[in-house]
Amino acid sequence: TGMRRWARSTKMIAGMHARTTRKMRIVISKEAEKQNRLQKYINNPAFFLLILLAVELIYMVWMACTASQHINSYFHSNPQDTFMDWFNMLYVAGTDHASIYEAEKPIYPALCFAFWSILYALIPEPYRGIGSLELRNLQQPMLGFVIILLLTGILLWELFQKGYGRSGVENKLFALAMMMSGPMIYAIERGNIILLAFVFALVFILFYNSGNKNLRYLSYIALALSAAIKIYPALFGLLIIERKRWKEALIAVIIGAAFFVLPFLEFGGISSVAALFQNILTASPELANRGCGYNFSFANLMKIMQILSEGAVSGQAGILRIFPVCVTFFIYFASKEEWKKICAIVLFIVWVPEFSYTYTLLFFMLPFVSFLKTLKKMTTREVLYMLLFMFIFLSTATELLPKLDSAGVPYPLSGSVMITNAGIVTLSLLLISDGIINLVVKHRGGVLADRKIRSC
Repeated sequence: TGMRRWARSTKMIAGMHARTTRKMRIVISKEAEKQNRLQKYINNPAFFLLILLAVELIYMVWMACTASQHINSYFHSNPQDTFMDWFNMLYVAGTDHASIYEAEKPIYPALCFAFWSILYALIPEPYRGIGSLELRNLQQPMLGFVIILLLTGILLWELFQKGYGRSGVENKLFALAMMMSGPMIYAIERGNIILLAFVFALVFILFYNSGNKNLRYLSYIALALSAAIKIYPALFGLLIIERKRWKEALIAVIIGAAFFVLPFLEFGGISSVAALFQNILTASPELANRGCGYNFSFANLMKIMQILSEGAVSGQAGILRIFPVCVTFFIYFASKEEWKKICAIVLFIVWVPEFSYTYTLLFFMLPFVSFLKTLKKMTTREVLYMLLFMFIFLSTATELLPKLDSAGVPYPLSGSVMITNAGIVTLSLLLISDGIINLVVKHRGGVLADRKIRSC
């Protein structure tokens, strides 16, 4: 009897153990399934793009709920000045062409005024000579602006989808997230012609390395147009030299020089080229001294650090002015991936001038497109890069901090500027660390190869 009881007890214990083991296996299997599902989401860039788009929509809902209370922390502080970058220059295009650069002191190349002059010709004779604000309220110039904006939006929508290059829904998600980003809306709100420069730069990035020679030359024309509008996109021509296409690089330089110089013949001649650069040099300190808001140049970053450190950091030291040039050169030459080289050029474009308003952050979309196009697997480092790019593209609502800035400046420091600058600095530090790793690996590879040769 005792043996039978012992056998039954043993059987019950074994059964309980088996059931417990099965339950544990089910629990472990469910946990593993959850982890695999999470990993599947993380490995898909669309997951992050969906988060980016959701945060962009949350920002708009927040603006609606607070009656746009903090809109001036990210977007231009004058609510009556919308689109005026466009209409101010449209007015200038209607003045005497021969003396534009001496009389009006613009900082835009002549190709821009050639374009604006065509649009100015649409204005009826009785309205010629009215002010820029009146031009914004006039039917013909506003229709011209809206049509240009619509065409630009359609081009960007198609180019973003082409650049992302995945399934149809994901392509549209990426395009929408970029179109709703902070820098994009800022550029539209200002009506700045940088939108056209960005479109042409995006065409160049997408096609400059194409196997189709016609597309490559089309991209060179696009780069020339971009540089003739905003000058600094000419730096992307380094990517042609990087591919050792010397003949094509020379042709690109000739095309660029033609688009940049020839329009000056209508606007005061070749001497106006020197006048343009003099205007830029004169305007830079004045624009930089309007406050720390909306400015992402390295000089402004130093001002912010000086404010936060209560003067411990000097923003005027010569070494700090050379620093952004050295950093961007290091990232460019130490990086292997194409998107990192593009990012180095964009950092140069944003950091080196004395003022780089929020719309210049548009150019960070160029390395982002290249990053996503070549992305194969989302490692921890890739996730970090993805999050930092998202950080740069987000519009944020924070308090203005006028007490920390110079008294009476029109564009005071805000939390939004500090947040975006933190994203840019962190991105640059990550790129620098990758560059150092590349150099160390290259050096070790060279040493090992040398040892093998010597041992033979």
